[in-house]
Amino acid sequence: MDINALKTGLYSLLTGSSNPFITACPRVFFVDDVTDVDTVTYPYTDYQFTPGKYEFDSGTDYVTANIQFSIFDAVGGSSLNVGSIGTKLDTLLNNSEHSLSVSGYKVLNVKRLNPPIEHITMSEHWMETRDYKIELQKL
Repeated sequence: MDINALKTGLYSLLTGSSNPFITACPRVFFVDDVTDVDTVTYPYTDYQFTPGKYEFDSGTDYVTANIQFSIFDAVGGSSLNVGSIGTKLDTLLNNSEHSLSVSGYKVLNVKRLNPPIEHITMSEHWMETRDYKIELQKL
């Protein structure tokens, strides 16, 4: 699987014009690309492949990738803000197989896996995580 194709497809969907998610949270990073947390402007979202949750069946050309999104708000921010951004992320991603485009693959299914997990970090930033499962088939 071309991981970069999936990263690119997700980034394009997340940052596309006229979507309420990017309006509410205009900074989106793949976890390897995030800048130093001291220089980041809040709110922001980072996303990453969940370790150990990437599968590829070479016999059938099916791929399953689990991706975790973490939404952060500033110190003194609000749990309501990260929750609202998360709801917009759900609206954008859940069942987005017709709008998510991944070069060389057909997107079969996109679904949130579990309820959101919200907490305050050690540095007192609000954070919410949401996990999604993406199923693809190689073209």
